[in-house]
Amino acid sequence: QVIAELLDDRRISKEEISPTVLRALISLIKNGVGLSGKHPKHRLALDLIEAYNERLHSAQAVDFDDLLRLPLEIMKKSSEVRERIERRYEHVLIDEFQDTNRVQYDLARALALPQNHLFAVGDDDQSIYGWRGADATVLLDFQKDLPGARIYRLEQNYRSTQPILDVA
Repeated sequence: QVIAELLDDRRISKEEISPTVLRALISLIKNGVGLSGKHPKHRLALDLIEAYNERLHSAQAVDFDDLLRLPLEIMKKSSEVRERIERRYEHVLIDEFQDTNRVQYDLARALALPQNHLFAVGDDDQSIYGWRGADATVLLDFQKDLPGARIYRLEQNYRSTQPILDVA
């Protein structure tokens, strides 16, 4: 609704950019995905993101991306909040880790501190959400980012029988 109103107020037609496309571009920008030159409406999204954020703020609302970004910012700014959260979570588990983006990864790492008890399950060969900002390099760099991390490779598929695997 906020995006549709913003487009109406700026007299930008839905034919020029749909609210859905604009929302997706804003999401990618908020998550630090470099779009420059990759989408013809990237510049327009950059021009509108500040007004979009101001409207959310004035409505005392956040979007999904803010639900990830804002806690991370608060934890960076407030040692009191960070320490309270560090005491609350001893272990963090993430499934489908290959489909996380950089902000999600940074938040997970912050939640897992100071013990670095971050358990991630993923398969870099199955990363399918790059179009929405997923970054498989967070899985590939896991051991480098968390010294002492161990990798357990599950080479056998227990979910499917061999005939199904052969067809796949």
